[in-house]
Amino acid sequence: MSSSFYIFNRPTDRWGMSQNNLVSARSLTFDRVMENRAPVSASALFSLPVEILSKITEAISSSSLSNLALVNSDCRQIARSRQFSTVHLDYSYASVALVELLAREAAERISQNGSTSFPSLGACIRQMTVSTSQAILRQRFDIPEIDHNLDEETYIALTRAQSPKWQLANIAVEEVYLPQVVNILCHHQSLPYLEYLDWEDASSLPPSFYGAIAASSIRHLKCRSQVDFDFRLHLLDDARGWPLRTLHMEWGLVFHENAGNSLLTASILRLCAPTLETLTWCCYNPAEKYTFAPGPVPTFPNLRHLRLQRTLSLIDSTILDAFFNAKLVSLSVSYLGIENSIIRQTVKSRGCIRSLRTLVMHDPPLSFLLANSQLTKIDFGYNVRGFSATTLEIEILPLLAGFSNLTSLRIAWPEECLSIPTESLRLIGKLQNLSQLCIMCGNVIGWRRSWEVNHQELREALSVLPRLKKFALQGDTYEALGDLSTPERYYVDTFATQGDLGYQGVSLWEISDEDMGPLFNAEQGEPFWEMRHAATMRAEAETYLNIFPNLEWIYLGERAMCIELDNSLGTRCIASTTKVKNDYSFFVEMFGDGPTSG
Repeated sequence: MSSSFYIFNRPTDRWGMSQNNLVSARSLTFDRVMENRAPVSASALFSLPVEILSKITEAISSSSLSNLALVNSDCRQIARSRQFSTVHLDYSYASVALVELLAREAAERISQNGSTSFPSLGACIRQMTVSTSQAILRQRFDIPEIDHNLDEETYIALTRAQSPKWQLANIAVEEVYLPQVVNILCHHQSLPYLEYLDWEDASSLPPSFYGAIAASSIRHLKCRSQVDFDFRLHLLDDARGWPLRTLHMEWGLVFHENAGNSLLTASILRLCAPTLETLTWCCYNPAEKYTFAPGPVPTFPNLRHLRLQRTLSLIDSTILDAFFNAKLVSLSVSYLGIENSIIRQTVKSRGCIRSLRTLVMHDPPLSFLLANSQLTKIDFGYNVRGFSATTLEIEILPLLAGFSNLTSLRIAWPEECLSIPTESLRLIGKLQNLSQLCIMCGNVIGWRRSWEVNHQELREALSVLPRLKKFALQGDTYEALGDLSTPERYYVDTFATQGDLGYQGVSLWEISDEDMGPLFNAEQGEPFWEMRHAATMRAEAETYLNIFPNLEWIYLGERAMCIELDNSLGTRCIASTTKVKNDYSFFVEMFGDGPTSG
């Protein structure tokens, strides 16, 4: 797998959950952050080879770096190389101060032919995320959260009262702060070693921005922005191209006559085609149409991982043909309005992509599936426009029986299904090489659930899958205790029971008003409900341990459970449980084309 594989995906923990931050970029060596300056200090430390000095630096605890920075200017630069290898600009006071410092360094480089008088902080930055935090904006401009449960009239009045403050906040960010960041990035000498740029602010960026970063050291780019008017990107050295390895394009909606991004998109793809390894392309405007015509169609010799998302519309097949001619390893086609005849016909007529190992697609054409029986991972995703229950049983599952390399499957039954047919479960049991299996049924989006799962039936049908290591159910719900709820509302009516409170068999009239709250108030009852639900799911999970000897992880009742060996007893047990909602990215990372799958 290439090192650029979805570099902007978040790392995952032992449960497969996305953590809060990207993996920090490794710090640069001392000679690079010094920009080939000789150290001022005569200490023997700086006579060591830079590789050994880097190992020493990496061993220093984060809490000790600030003390190291106080020793001298050389040690300060070593500390900075760790502290600022990855920066997140969220409009906090620290972010604004950092931007102002980088702006001063950029101005100094302009006046001094690209150099600075002292070692620069900008030379230490390898990865930058630009993502203004709404919470920080609220804090800095004194804009409190408004309770959405207020009556409509009060809510509207409070929203209008906050409008002037939001206008000031937007001016400060859009007209002062972000233009400063853009200017710094456009003067790429101020960030000479920047490799990863994650631009999350959905703001309009000037054409000069794209030309400047194309000439920079950036090799991994995620750009979520608006394009006010369409244009072709031309570089001073078109022959050099734009040597990106990872590209995530996400274009927002712009509502005015000249808005568009099709020319820009085609020119970016042409420029980075020779080096691109990973592409995620997300478009929210179905009226925007894309093509490589009438210009030349580029080739993508290094493209291995492709994600096409949301409402991408094509004029012709030139773009998809160029992508599919690459040696793709993973292909994800989701939420595209796959009824688009050009997209569907291109996929349908493509035939075998011999290098393809992972497919994420709601309802791929049967001819495409049949031609690619070498697949090792298939994720049919959320069944919004997916296969019918009949198609799954009569066509898809019998077809998958011939996929001898298939080790990971996520399969979905439609929302209207209240259960999974026994024959379908039996057919899943024939996929003997599965090590990962996720089954979805009924409603999985929102609060409503409709699949009242029969675990005994699942265990009987799937006990013939000896290699299974990860097993997940999505959409499963359970019988609600008491008369105040139903299985459909199981996860929202989180009331306590009298047994939870120690009042089993006691008349309601004998329970104090103070203790009565959790019985009728879902918020008050949730801690008791959560304890009871977690214990129920843990007990169900333990029964699966008896039939899946290699099980390492299981997801039931929206709870992820990690399984470990208890050395003292010599048996496997549920080591930990954590609450995980039906988050799309969580399951894509594990069962689809994410970096943790496989």
